[in-house]
Amino acid sequence: DGYNWAPAQSWAQWRSFADTFAPFHAWGMARNKPMMVGETGVQERAVGEKAAWLRAAQADLPTKLPGIAAVMYFDSDTIYPWWTDSRPDSFEAFSAFANDPYMTTRATALPASVAFTSAATSTPPTVLLRKPLAGAAVTGTMLMTADAVAEAGVARVEFFVDGNLVGVDTTAPYSMPYDSRGHANGPARVEARVLDRTGAGAMSQAASVTVANTTVTLSAPADGTIVAGGLTLDAAAVAAPGRTVTRVRFYASSLEIGADTTAPYAVTVDTATLPNGPTPVYATVEDGSRETGRTTTTILSVFNRFPPKVQLTAPAEGAGVRGQVWLSADAAPGAGAAVARVEFLVDGVKVGEDTTAGYGLSWSSTRVANGVHTVTARVVDNAGAATVHSRTVTVTNAAAAVTAPAAGANLSGIVTLTASATPALGASVTRVEFFVNGSKVGEDLTAPYSLPWDSRTKSAGTKTVSVKVTDSSGQTARSADVTFVTGTLSVALTSPADGAVVSGSVRLAAAAGAGAGATVTRVEFLVDGVKVGEDTTSGYGVSWASKKVSNGVHTVTARVTDSAGGTMTHSRTVTVANVTVALTSPTTGTTAQGGVTMTAVATPSAGASVTRVEFYVAGVKVGEDTTAPYSITWDSRTVSNGTRAVYAKVTDTAGRSANSAKVSLTTRN
Repeated sequence: DGYNWAPAQSWAQWRSFADTFAPFHAWGMARNKPMMVGETGVQERAVGEKAAWLRAAQADLPTKLPGIAAVMYFDSDTIYPWWTDSRPDSFEAFSAFANDPYMTTRATALPASVAFTSAATSTPPTVLLRKPLAGAAVTGTMLMTADAVAEAGVARVEFFVDGNLVGVDTTAPYSMPYDSRGHANGPARVEARVLDRTGAGAMSQAASVTVANTTVTLSAPADGTIVAGGLTLDAAAVAAPGRTVTRVRFYASSLEIGADTTAPYAVTVDTATLPNGPTPVYATVEDGSRETGRTTTTILSVFNRFPPKVQLTAPAEGAGVRGQVWLSADAAPGAGAAVARVEFLVDGVKVGEDTTAGYGLSWSSTRVANGVHTVTARVVDNAGAATVHSRTVTVTNAAAAVTAPAAGANLSGIVTLTASATPALGASVTRVEFFVNGSKVGEDLTAPYSLPWDSRTKSAGTKTVSVKVTDSSGQTARSADVTFVTGTLSVALTSPADGAVVSGSVRLAAAAGAGAGATVTRVEFLVDGVKVGEDTTSGYGVSWASKKVSNGVHTVTARVTDSAGGTMTHSRTVTVANVTVALTSPTTGTTAQGGVTMTAVATPSAGASVTRVEFYVAGVKVGEDTTAPYSITWDSRTVSNGTRAVYAKVTDTAGRSANSAKVSLTTRN
């Protein structure tokens, strides 16, 4: 029933009788089956097509559809106006049709039954599909071949893929190329059919193959997308077994716009290079030097136009600003659009917008840190297009910070609170107020800003200190809180005394106490800021070798640390006076002969006097002197010529000694 046979849809489109029923006819003839077409019809698109369809059917029935026994035309439709006598041309065509020998008109009743006689010969034709082989994996163009034999003579060999006729060959050897790229990857069924000159037919065995082509699909943008500006085309490509994707090419309006050789495959193009309106885009894939696949075509709508314009009018580029700052801009829409809004941003963060011409707003610059910031105006029109304009400004608002005490410090007694303060642009600091636990404890009107605060007025424990600056413009700023601890943490050097002269091994000692609720964990001793030892036991002290520093004034410090993490220091100065000696003659590199005069200067340690200065050549004592100025004469002829090290050694009444630096002496006698 071709009229109601939905897959054929003969009633919904213009198709000839032969095109509609050729697959059905071929199927029945190949299997030697009787066939009956109940009814059919098509949609008439224009006047005269009714007659054309009838004439085509009259011509096609004996040539394209052999073996028909009878045809009957029903002119009794009362719903659709497909009556042959509705127009003279269609009636004339039907009259000619009715006179054909196989046409049974409505004036002549069909017999009670119509016998179907096969047009096959006594020996039916045979066909053998040679290629492709069953189980084969096919790519690209697949060659289909078949052997056919017919007693009545082979009229043609038809080739089918998945039941669809894909080619016909009328001369031996029978073959047909088939481009498998038009078939989805996966299983496919290939068959051949022979038809002899009587209309008899036969089907070959089916060969199941697997189509495995290199494929490519456009993954973005979607069909129907409206694009403007930068357009990125994305594609996914899968190589056939044993093959490698070498290149994916992208096309717009049949012109190549780019290619990519590595996954993920993509190109970006400026739509300004494309015409406005519907634009077909697609991609092809290569797995060598040849194209092996192509995507379906995606239709995009290209919409190029001039973007909107915007220009900041305030503040000026590089301006210094403070407090409330007026941000303003001029804006114009793109072609065919209107300004929807102007947004204002600081460092990329939106701070407001205006939708009315004369675009502007007031921005509080105190919400950002002092320094350089970027102000941006961004216009958006009602077509969704946007443009930006940016400038930099320097924000200088009043600011304050606590500089002492340090966060976490453990303090006691009188604590010095200090702060740094900056006025707003064009102003000066009028006062800095100090707060402990939120309560004002004093203020300072002049830099450097500080305040002594007696921690004993508050109970021991954790405290917070903050400061508030006020400038001549009336602007104020509050610092962050700094937390510290007050208690009875203490340390005091007990040895050596302040200003003492020391030498040799010196005992460094201190008394220490922990803060409230804590214990002393250690007392460290430092000389000129360098740690020389520590003690963890009460009676805190260490022995320090003063010879490790030069003679002169040095600072000794004791630093206590308690279990609460609190620290405190106490320092004194001492004068180091250790025994020293320096060789003044000969000087290094001297060449001498005969008698050589050696001289030295020596200093005893604190509270002692020099007892002797000894002179050494190559580690062997060659003389000494017990009175200043210290010198001897050495006969260099007592040793062989050559270079030797010479130095002096001093010993004082305290039993301390020291060696001078060595110098090199060369003798040539």
